[in-house]
Amino acid sequence: TSGDYKQFHKTYKNSHILGSSDLISTTVIASNLTDADALATCCYLLGKEKAKELIQKMNCKAILIYKNQQKELINIEEKV
Repeated sequence: TSGDYKQFHKTYKNSHILGSSDLISTTVIASNLTDADALATCCYLLGKEKAKELIQKMNCKAILIYKNQQKELINIEEKV
């Protein structure tokens, strides 16, 4: 999982990932931890549309959470 988690240093507040995104969180399920971590960070930086393309191309699963608090499941079936 990568995202818009805030960190504080004295009075300076920033995200631990530099860049702008329409996402606040990305969780990726991949065949190994290293790929999942790298893909989650890439997806966060790429933004909504390119992140979805990357997840499909890499044949992974993901949960994307947007700044409007909506979520999108990619290659995951939501059970009710």
